[in-house]
Amino acid sequence: MKVKELAQRYEAYGIDLRREFHMHPESSMKEYETQKRIMRELDALGLEGTAMGGTGVVAYIEGKNPGRTIGLRADIDALEVMEENQHGFVSKTPGLMHGCG
Repeated sequence: MKVKELAQRYEAYGIDLRREFHMHPESSMKEYETQKRIMRELDALGLEGTAMGGTGVVAYIEGKNPGRTIGLRADIDALEVMEENQHGFVSKTPGLMHGCG
């Protein structure tokens, strides 16, 4: 399957997951529920996630062939800002929001 086809196939799922994270922000080094959710997603994909650094998560994906390595990184902590948006997935945690996107 081509990348574009995969992106279209999982677009709604990705949007729903992003909105879920957006509605439940957690402060830096207090992302315990976010960490658990990420670990569940990795498990559902058949990947082994490892908790690191308190609230971080690391997972290794091995390719078919040896060679170069790609590292991907994402911040999961929220900003201490009151969200004033009116969309359906606004932060449910007063005083915290994800300012992504």
